[in-house]
Parts: sequence; C-alpha cells; structure tokens
Amino acid sequence: MPRRDTLIVALLVVSSLAAIGGVVLAATARATAAFGWFAYAPLSGQVFTPGIGVPPAVIGGLALAAVGLLGVGFGAGWLVSARRRDP
Repeated sequence: MPRRDTLIVALLVVSSLAAIGGVVLAATARATAAFGWFAYAPLSGQVFTPGIGVPPAVIGGLALAAVGLLGVGFGAGWLVSARRRDP
C-alpha cells in the first residue's frame, strides 16, 4: 500500500501548512477601524469605545488552523494504526 501512504503523507504536509497558515493569518489580522462618528450634538460629549469584536480574518484563520489540525490528527492516526497492523 505505498500509494496510500503517499497520500497520507501528502495530507499531513497540506494539513500542516494549512494549520500554520491559519495561525499566521489569525495572529497578523488587524481589526477594522470604526469610522462614521462626527460628534454631533447631543452626543458630542461621549467618547466612542468599540466593543470587543473579532475581525473576520481572525475567525477564518482559526477555522483554517482547526481544519489543518484535524487533518494532521487524522493522518497521524492513520499512519500509527497502519504501522501497528503491518507485521
């Protein structure tokens, strides 16, 4: 079954790259700036403080990292179980 092992190793490589790319994307994503407040009366005395929001790039990066880690776990489990089955 060398072809199957090659596919699993390819899955491990692609999944590892996806996990690393997702972590990098999530770590380097910047929050979007909040524009549009012109301080008209009667709210001109209040300061706008944006809430805690997660940018879409961070969510996408974490999702990509999660899918990559699932692929790595699947591939590693497959290789370990195949190694135990072979005499």
